[in-house]
Amino acid sequence: MSGSNSSAGFGGAAGANGGGSGGGAGGGSGPCGACKFLRRKCVSGCIFAPYFDSEQGAAHFAAVHKVFGASNASKLLLHIPAHKRLDAVVTICYEAQARLRDPVYGCVAHIFALQQQVPSPRRQSFTPMENCTLSVRRTEVSVLRICRLNFS
Repeated sequence: MSGSNSSAGFGGAAGANGGGSGGGAGGGSGPCGACKFLRRKCVSGCIFAPYFDSEQGAAHFAAVHKVFGASNASKLLLHIPAHKRLDAVVTICYEAQARLRDPVYGCVAHIFALQQQVPSPRRQSFTPMENCTLSVRRTEVSVLRICRLNFS
């Protein structure tokens, strides 16, 4: 998933309704990418078939299997409503690939890098103590205005 949000390697819209690519979902084109990677027969109710296609799905699933394990990924998907599973698979694959690149921080390293690219708010020329004093003064003025309104 190298930085894009495309669903290359995933079953696409078919993932939402349970149909999709791979032999396990009735596509007839051989086993899904997960079963291909695990070297097992892809059965008709395979939880991975709608989301890991036969071509690119094996590469995506390899990262998921290495980081989370096939059993854990399967259990996770079974606890998610079918219409949200494609988003979950994309997220799991992204996190798995990020963990392989950076075992300590995972996708958080990418978030930090993106935050560094966003320009920070303009810094005022006040020192921290002056900022604190200004904040207290603004609060005092607000309290005085409220008191005047209540006692008028």
